[in-house]
Amino acid sequence: MEITVKKEDIVSALNTTLGVVEKRQTLPILANVLFEVEEKAFKLTATDLESEVTTSGPLSGVESAGKTTTSAKKIERALSLDSRWRRNKFIFKWR
Repeated sequence: MEITVKKEDIVSALNTTLGVVEKRQTLPILANVLFEVEEKAFKLTATDLESEVTTSGPLSGVESAGKTTTSAKKIERALSLDSRWRRNKFIFKWR
């Protein structure tokens, strides 16, 4: 799965889902978000087993669609660390 997405779109969607992601999880999967990619949009889903939040946003480009789970904290950290370079688009690759 390989996509290109605008920073403001991914940050907005991720911030919405971070409220549900468990800080101190008993199940490690609850620290992840489900990242789904279709032709022109992405969808993020997070749950704490009591609540579920799903958000979506447009994509700038899609090389291949798919779905995976990934650490919400790691994506958040990567986006916040990158703010000093002021990029407005990101390319995510999963294999």
